[in-house]
Amino acid sequence: MSEQSSRRGKVASDALYTVVGGFIIALVTLLTVPAYLSAIGQERYGVLVIFWTVLTTLSLLDLGVSGATVQRMAVAANDAENRDHIFWTSMAMNAAMGVLGAVLVAVLFE
Repeated sequence: MSEQSSRRGKVASDALYTVVGGFIIALVTLLTVPAYLSAIGQERYGVLVIFWTVLTTLSLLDLGVSGATVQRMAVAANDAENRDHIFWTSMAMNAAMGVLGAVLVAVLFE
């Protein structure tokens, strides 16, 4: 089996896992919404959904930094100096995105 063929197989299986994971999340959501509604009521559930929506939207500000950090840290497993540099760069980028997100929330919900 060629390297390209095995890479295609890995991409296909990863895509399948992503789709199946999405369906599982949707199913769990459909099964738990009635329990949430009966436990906290429609108004509180509506507020909860708004917060979830804002958090999900703001998570787009990650821009792939978390995944890239994990990958780069794994590559630099035996290089403490490089790991420290990767870690602090990631922290600075996440802090900057957090500040940007806070400003956006403040402006949008003013």
